[in-house]
Amino acid sequence: MGANLVSLAQDILSFCATAKKGEKMLYVTPPDYNKPYADAMMEAAENLGLEALHLIPWASSSGRKYLPHRDGRSKWMWSTFKTSDLIIDCTLDGRPGYPGAVPEYCDEFSNLFEESDTRVLMITVPAPSQRQLFPAEERFKRGLAAGEAITKAKTMRFKSAAGTDLIMKKEGRPGHVQMSMVDKEHRWDNFGYDCAECCPLEDGVNGTLVLEPQDLITSLPGDQYVTDNVKLTFKNGYVTKIEGGYTAARFRSFMERASLRGKDKESYGGCHFGWGISHEATPGTGSRQELAAYHHSAAGSVMVALGMSYGFASRSWKYFGLLGTRKAASHTHMTLFNLDVYLDDEMVVEKGKIIKPGF
Repeated sequence: MGANLVSLAQDILSFCATAKKGEKMLYVTPPDYNKPYADAMMEAAENLGLEALHLIPWASSSGRKYLPHRDGRSKWMWSTFKTSDLIIDCTLDGRPGYPGAVPEYCDEFSNLFEESDTRVLMITVPAPSQRQLFPAEERFKRGLAAGEAITKAKTMRFKSAAGTDLIMKKEGRPGHVQMSMVDKEHRWDNFGYDCAECCPLEDGVNGTLVLEPQDLITSLPGDQYVTDNVKLTFKNGYVTKIEGGYTAARFRSFMERASLRGKDKESYGGCHFGWGISHEATPGTGSRQELAAYHHSAAGSVMVALGMSYGFASRSWKYFGLLGTRKAASHTHMTLFNLDVYLDDEMVVEKGKIIKPGF
């Protein structure tokens, strides 16, 4: 394997995962995984003096049930996770439609952190982009400052010249910050994802959200870029209308499937809203994995998610987790690049540019 890949893996483990000699590491992947990257991670772990295992959580060799799916959770799997100091949850080259190896939106996820000292660093960004997206200390400071301000605010508001005018009530909900690293105080993160966001009160989103051409709906199959305006109407926490032309029709069709043919109302509920904080974010080659990181992270872009918010939290950490109660069949993401963002009455993002000093 390439020395450069091992060096990259070693830097991620030592800096982003704060790995220390003698710690126990689980490298957890779906059944389809990137073998050169896995080999590099395992060699890097050995170089750092870690005790490391590669775990693929199959339920059986014949049924081929993949444990992190909701119907295949295993108490043994979760108890195994708790024995580790560090989990690298890597989905590079995983089969489309599979979740991460460590599912986040469930009670077991919250309990993992309350009942153990395990840290979890998720890696989905392809290796060629990882050096460019490597975290920086000034980004940590900006992210934590934004997380604190979001926590203190009672509302977030989004506006645009295209017609967006949306208010989100969030009093009592914490700011959630992602900044590509884990340590004793911040024990889950996703490498290459840098953002500050918040979960609204379940009935607390009202108004209109207008996506414009070149915005993104990253959950859509095929082309994820918006090609014509899409107007979403929110009422008491839920999307009640999806209006527009071609992209709106694609999105309506997608949401019909995601909501189990309309049976799951919660798939239309607001999940989390916030903005990217990374000036280094890039769409890369436009792969789904690269766009997934880019749409979370691009400085001043606004990410909106619908659906599942339950379970992704730890009450014992600052600026981590959604503390939402919404249980849904799906989790849908989109990003808008030309919005104004207000915390209470203070504008912090203007037309897709962060204007608040320190953010």
